[in-house]
Order: sequence, then C-alpha cells, then structure tokens
Amino acid sequence: MLSTHRARRPTTFATTAVLLVSRWIRPVKGGPVPGWAALAVGAAQAAAVVPGVSRSGTTIVVAMLVGVPLARVGALSFLLAIPAIVAGAALELVRHPPPASAWAGAGLGMLVAALSGYLAMRWVLNWVARGRLHWFAPYTAAVGAAVLWLV
Repeated sequence: MLSTHRARRPTTFATTAVLLVSRWIRPVKGGPVPGWAALAVGAAQAAAVVPGVSRSGTTIVVAMLVGVPLARVGALSFLLAIPAIVAGAALELVRHPPPASAWAGAGLGMLVAALSGYLAMRWVLNWVARGRLHWFAPYTAAVGAAVLWLV
C-alpha cells in the first residue's frame, strides 16, 4: 500500500507521458510562429512549475503540437527559460546575498552552469531535430519509479 506521501505525487510520470506524445507528432518544417502558439507554449511553461513536470520537455512538445516550425521549437523553449532563470537568480540574490568573499566562486559557478546548460541544450535540440525526443521517456519513467520507491 502506498503511503500518503507517495500518493501525493500524481505528476511523477507526467514528463514521461509528454515525451511519449512527441513520438506521434509530425513536425512542421517552416513558416511563421503564430501568436496564439507562443501563448500556448508559455502556458506550458507555467504548467511546468508542478513538481515532476519537465519545463523544457513540456514546452518543446507543446510547441510541436501547436505547429511551431521544428527549427524554432527548441529556440522558443529555451529562450522562454531566460526570464525565469534571471528573475529567480535575482530574487535569490536579494533574499540571500552572498558574502563578498563568495562572489568569485559564485561567478565561476554561474559560468560553468551556463556552459553546461548550453551544451545540454544543443544535445537536446539535436534529439528534437532527429525526432527522437520520445527516447528520453524510459529514462524519465525510471527516475519517476525510483523517486516513488525511495521517497
């Protein structure tokens, strides 16, 4: 029997389901991005604040579903993250300013995070371009199962 703690995690496999949906989407090759499509992708980003829901996976799949051209899907998804990341970092710095001695380490950490984030973004976009985003679904399912089992 599941404990109440585990039972309160209905979104554990949400990302797996979203990634599986991408398997059956036929991407659009070119054309403009309609304003309503950008709003749909923004709404998907807002929905991704729910624990267990991948922001990038959700926005990429929703962008594909609403007909955003494949060449712009990843850029739209990742560009949408910039305001949220910058605002979150700024809020954290205001709430918990680091001591002066920590700025060098924090700057180096931000540089490494930006570089690794860029490389991860390029890697994911390569999978999107090949139509293989759904290949991440077994991984997310395994992680979801591990979370349910261990937490």
